[in-house]
Amino acid sequence: MYTILFTDQAEIDLDWIVNFIGDNWPNTVKTDFLASLSDKLRRLETNPFLYRASRSEPAIRECTVNRFVVMYYRVTET
Repeated sequence: MYTILFTDQAEIDLDWIVNFIGDNWPNTVKTDFLASLSDKLRRLETNPFLYRASRSEPAIRECTVNRFVVMYYRVTET
């Protein structure tokens, strides 16, 4: 099992996205987004290589959370 760590910037970005959704869309959209994100993070904990490597930077991987949000991440052994 892998541990997922968020950078400070990732936490700021995620907070902004969730607030934006909450301010501009019905609550069900925010709930669906958070459920999708949670599902992706659970999958990453057990299989961090599940999502494709970036074409421009192979050390970075890309996980599509929904059609508007892509999560970029790096797998390390530490």
